[in-house]
Amino acid sequence: MLQELIISNFVLIDEISLVFSPNLTVFTGETGAGKSIMLDALELLCGGKAEKNAFRDPLKPLKVQGLFRISKNSGLWAELEELGVSIEDEDENLILKRELSPQGKNRCFINSDMVRVQDLKKISGWLVNIHSQHETHSLLDPKSHPEFFYALGGQELNSLLVAYREKFEEFRSLWQKKQKMDARRREILREKDRLSLEVEEISSLNLVRGEEEELALRHKALVNAQEIGIKISNILSFMDGSSEGSLMYQLALMTRDIRSLAVLDPRSSELVDVLGQIELQFEELSSRLQDYEDVSRSGSDYDLDSVESRMAQIENIKRKYGADIEAVLELEKENAETIFSLMREEKELDSLDHLLPVKSRELYQDALALKALKEKARVRVENEVSQCLARLNMPEARLDIRFVNREGSLEFVLDQKTVALGPDGLESVEFYLKSNSGQQPSPLAKIASGGEISRVMLAFKKVFASVKTSQTLIFDEIDTGIGGDTAHRLAEIVQEISSLRQAVVITHLAQMALPANRHYRVDKIVEKSGTISKVVLLTASERKTELKRMLGLTSEDIPDETLNRMLQKFGKPILENERT
Repeated sequence: MLQELIISNFVLIDEISLVFSPNLTVFTGETGAGKSIMLDALELLCGGKAEKNAFRDPLKPLKVQGLFRISKNSGLWAELEELGVSIEDEDENLILKRELSPQGKNRCFINSDMVRVQDLKKISGWLVNIHSQHETHSLLDPKSHPEFFYALGGQELNSLLVAYREKFEEFRSLWQKKQKMDARRREILREKDRLSLEVEEISSLNLVRGEEEELALRHKALVNAQEIGIKISNILSFMDGSSEGSLMYQLALMTRDIRSLAVLDPRSSELVDVLGQIELQFEELSSRLQDYEDVSRSGSDYDLDSVESRMAQIENIKRKYGADIEAVLELEKENAETIFSLMREEKELDSLDHLLPVKSRELYQDALALKALKEKARVRVENEVSQCLARLNMPEARLDIRFVNREGSLEFVLDQKTVALGPDGLESVEFYLKSNSGQQPSPLAKIASGGEISRVMLAFKKVFASVKTSQTLIFDEIDTGIGGDTAHRLAEIVQEISSLRQAVVITHLAQMALPANRHYRVDKIVEKSGTISKVVLLTASERKTELKRMLGLTSEDIPDETLNRMLQKFGKPILENERT
């Protein structure tokens, strides 16, 4: 419940403090006096956007503060705890405050805790429900009908709807993921096939690191095999030939002479050892040359062809996959790892294929339960709204709530049947109205009369007040297009609403002001410093004058006794010198 609203430096308001009745508070005044400025200030406090021209004095800050009395049992407490707002258990008062500087700095508070603008918006949703001309026009938009309906549907429906929408968003995320993954599955198959072919091609060659260098050496030897053979033959012949000029023959002579020398002079015996080492190395050299000759002789044209073929294979694979064998083998490794990753991704897809049918069945069951509650709420809301319209001089009017399909539904097959589910379940909501007997119900958008749509909106608010009692209802000219007896009936219903919850009304009609528990008049005053709006809490006599002005009458036109009888109809007799 809104107890007090303090506004400073806002549009035409210098500074005011407004205290509200727990039942019905009414604001009246001439057109253009600034009645709706209070509504604008309240919307700003509730997280609304501030206009650049909102500052009365462009050099001073703009401030709006609201004092609310809250219920401990409402879900608001949980929201406050989530935001970390400090509030004592025994304290049922809540202060919302917003300050804007001319430089654009924005400061928001809940009690003494600084919060964000979106936090104000979130919390104020529990405190205030503002009806404006914009909301009335939104009633003509079918897209807004579901939220109107759910607001009227009651706690059970709304609790199930919240739970359903959470599951729906989870399901939609899975569903969209599956759509992407179905396309991704095809990409995976193509990618796996491509990578597998590359791995198979590389693997079939059995590449070995350093193989290129070895092949190059072997190729050079094979190309020069004939010349190499001649040179080896010459060397061996020179070393091991039987002629007196061969190295072996000469070495034998040297051995004989050195051994003889050692006999003649023992000091030369160490030369025998040196010669022995030379003989061993010579024999090692001869043996290796023999082996090398054997290897060289084993080479053939076929061997050269095979080496060149292998070198061609390696060059070909390098052109396709890397600068050298090292790069090709690294690519083979990377491809194998990617294939493994793709196989793991395929498993996730398979898991999703199994999960989605389970989730779709669960969501479908919740949608059926939601549908049952919507059917139940539809009957009640249709009856209550229609009864209220009858009281508002629309005796033949009948609200027709229809369940329709909406864009954004997800289609899937369940038990061989195509099912479409959206954020509202199996169907969404659209309002139709039959205004007169014999007419077919038409969409609300086709209602031409502003008075009719105003009455429909008030009927909705009446039902809303009966199912939700925590918010303060603010009505900005709910009486548009209405007058006469219908205005009296409208005022009666507003009074009934204010008995269920706090209501604030901005109006041009005296009938709407009659049941007020607290009556403010808004005046526009031109001063030297500029034009300002002043808000005056009316005394009994001031209220009497204001009501007559609103009726377009003077004291001579309507006696006080007649005005008193009009007020008594709402249980509000005027008492002299009493503040209302």
